[in-house]
Amino acid sequence: MMVGATGPPVRGPKGRCAVSGIEIVVVDGERFEVRRQAGTYHLTWLSGPNPGYGFSIGSNTGAVLEPRVLETEIRGFLDQIAPETGYL
Repeated sequence: MMVGATGPPVRGPKGRCAVSGIEIVVVDGERFEVRRQAGTYHLTWLSGPNPGYGFSIGSNTGAVLEPRVLETEIRGFLDQIAPETGYL
């Protein structure tokens, strides 16, 4: 699943990795690896300046998050990043 800056998610042939449960999501030109594990989503910022850096989100119910929710959460994360360090 690829999530663009505007419009609905676009599924592409390279959007899903060979490893089950891992997707690459692109929001505003920034690439994130998304891994879902027991209702938790682990997002690693692939195009960021700090290898392995990212964040996790989830719910008590284990509900599947809609693509627009992931996009909103990624934008919120990016909005908090200090340009000088690349960290929150």
